[in-house]
Amino acid sequence: MATTTVAPGRRRALALVTLATLGGLSVWFSTNAVAGALGTELGFGDGEVAWLTIAVQCGFVASTLTSALANLAERVHARRLFALAALLAALANAAPLAGGGIATWLLARFATGCFLGGVYPPAMHVIAGRYREGHGFVLGVIVGALTLGSGSPHLLRALTGEWRLTLLGASALAAAGGACMWWLVRDGPFHAPPARVRPREFWRSVSARGPLLTLDARLGAAARALGLSAL
Repeated sequence: MATTTVAPGRRRALALVTLATLGGLSVWFSTNAVAGALGTELGFGDGEVAWLTIAVQCGFVASTLTSALANLAERVHARRLFALAALLAALANAAPLAGGGIATWLLARFATGCFLGGVYPPAMHVIAGRYREGHGFVLGVIVGALTLGSGSPHLLRALTGEWRLTLLGASALAAAGGACMWWLVRDGPFHAPPARVRPREFWRSVSARGPLLTLDARLGAAARALGLSAL
């Protein structure tokens, strides 16, 4: 059986990046955990609460796409990008607590998604710098951290029993995740810049029949979930 080529301190690095990712992604579905309170106290309807979730997804897609086309990962250090994005995501997540209607909340959730585009991909890049082989396992661990982190607001809601504290707690976890990546994680010896993005190849990939069918199916599912049968 082939051995995995790894760098010294890989377990500590994996644990720290996992914790940072778990914290950073805690703001992803924070409004889902307090949906009932948003309806009761702020008067948001089910459709408006659903759009709060969709706004995050749209922001994340827009951010990752822009980052890829601009080669942002080559111009900004991955760990610093993660830390800054996690802090900004924390601030955007908590911003609506200062007051505002549904437009303010939608804008804040879109911004949260945009900043999360600088959290998840850089985490993958950072931990890959510790492993030359066996990427499947470590990236699977990071995906697991993403899953646990995005679901953590529900635990916070159960522990605090108050929706504002839930949102603040999620923001605190995101900020702590950014601090962890900035202060405690170091680049691995296999750290390398990502491949150069070629816009022509990107367009070919998204305009192919398979991706277009997938996009159509996802848009149709979202429309049905929101009751927009006309779409």
